[in-house]
Amino acid sequence: MIKRFETNGSLQSIEPAMTAFGYSYWSYMIPPFKPESLLILGVGEWTIFKLIRKVWGDQIRFTGIDIRRPYELCGWLWRDFIEGDAKIEIKKLEEKYDYIVVDISNGSEIPEWVFSEEFVKDLARITGKLLSINVLGKAKDMSFYDKYFDFDLEKTILDNKIYFYKAKDNKQTYFL
Repeated sequence: MIKRFETNGSLQSIEPAMTAFGYSYWSYMIPPFKPESLLILGVGEWTIFKLIRKVWGDQIRFTGIDIRRPYELCGWLWRDFIEGDAKIEIKKLEEKYDYIVVDISNGSEIPEWVFSEEFVKDLARITGKLLSINVLGKAKDMSFYDKYFDFDLEKTILDNKIYFYKAKDNKQTYFL
């Protein structure tokens, strides 16, 4: 049985996570390497995390932040989940994460602060290797991401654009 989790009529997560693999933006956000540490901003119902875990295994240090608590809180996931506003909570983080996923929306709208210099600067401070961001609908001003990161790749699926940015000091090549 497939479970759909929606906000304001927009699909946010799906269970099982493998549903429509390759036909969903979630599968496009799996990193091209096994991260030692992972931060997901906009956890939803764990779809992206479950896919990353399916591909790269469960030996990944994980932190997830979302403004609302997921319906499903597995014991081992719970200790790594922060309920709160990502723009506030990332200021408290000190660890650098190998891979960061930004998948923040309220239905089909992305808050403007996701593209603000303050937020992007905070992301740059904690990104160790690679960051991906899901952008829905109309094109957004990515200039602060371009200022604090090195653009790596863009993937498009339906109304979603997935951008990959490398940390400024990361010279690794991920996509051929």
